[in-house]
Amino acid sequence: MARKAKMAALALFTMGCSGRPPTTPFEPASYESVVGRNVYDLDLRPLGRRAGVRLSEFRGRALLLNVWASWCAPCKQELPMLDDAAERLRAKGVEIVAVSVDESVEDAEDFLRSRPSWSLVFGHDPGGRSLRRLEVTRMPTSYVIDRNGVIRAVYADSDRQDFRKIEAQLIQGE
Repeated sequence: MARKAKMAALALFTMGCSGRPPTTPFEPASYESVVGRNVYDLDLRPLGRRAGVRLSEFRGRALLLNVWASWCAPCKQELPMLDDAAERLRAKGVEIVAVSVDESVEDAEDFLRSRPSWSLVFGHDPGGRSLRRLEVTRMPTSYVIDRNGVIRAVYADSDRQDFRKIEAQLIQGE
């Protein structure tokens, strides 16, 4: 039974990771049920240099929570873009946390070795089990979370132009 659930979750993530740009530019995904909700305190497994990640450690800062996987082509394009902005945004009170849903930590770590160093905060949630409440249906998906821990917007398949708009929203703290 657990194997069937795992395969269903993997199929759902794979379907959402199309490798194609969104059909309409910068259109928020339909996640109305999570927008306006407080983010529960995710306790994520370690990935990269950190010992682990708890979302509560970022209270008082705006947060972009990005969900990705090593097998998702758009994710592989988006993560370096987010990493390029991480230090600049950190100075403005914004943190970016990138959560891999790879079942295997080794697969995620292999991808992280594709770049000499990262400024992003990484966490691992095998199969997206802890993220279920966020209703992740596509990859990559990013959640804009305000300084009070409230989800303000959800975006799937963003690109550089879209990220400028997301960045402005994060800096405003909305």
